[in-house]
Amino acid sequence: MGKNKVLVKINPEGKYVVSIDKSIKIEECKANTRVALKSDSYVLHKILPTRVDPLVSLMKVEKIPDSTYDMIGGLD
Repeated sequence: MGKNKVLVKINPEGKYVVSIDKSIKIEECKANTRVALKSDSYVLHKILPTRVDPLVSLMKVEKIPDSTYDMIGGLD
């Protein structure tokens, strides 16, 4: 994608062509590399380790419940 752009897949949003921070070397960006993007500008600013911590992978929202605080006793 050039010298300072890469294609990044963001689940479930889709794929984006993003800029690379000046501190990241383009040679470090390879296919299937996990990366972190800045939330405000979508600039790639960090390369993450390939291994995912199992404790973190367990902390996913799988389903949003239909119940409210009033249904389970309120909120004090």
